[in-house]
Amino acid sequence: LADGDSGVEGRGVRRRKVGGAGGKGKKRGRAGICLLHGWEWGADELFEIDSLIGKMVADGGDVPGRTRVPAGTVLYKVLWAGFPPEIATWEEEDDIPCGEIDFIAE
Repeated sequence: LADGDSGVEGRGVRRRKVGGAGGKGKKRGRAGICLLHGWEWGADELFEIDSLIGKMVADGGDVPGRTRVPAGTVLYKVLWAGFPPEIATWEEEDDIPCGEIDFIAE
């Protein structure tokens, strides 16, 4: 693959709404608009994965930016195309497109 090519074509993954523990994510006054660290997007917008930059297995406790993640759930930290690293989120393995997991940064 060329440098910067994720190897995945298409629409990307459906992004969950930002929210949960810590109060860092919040919904704006306008319906369907999400806001995090000064970045905003539509709740129905699709996003492309730039790269996977981390992996963890939930221990049943809190996961940054997520609530009620069962113990044993595999999560990957997703860097979204066009967004800075502070917008990267922990996403469940089942929400990552097939083949994308092979490209996780070591």
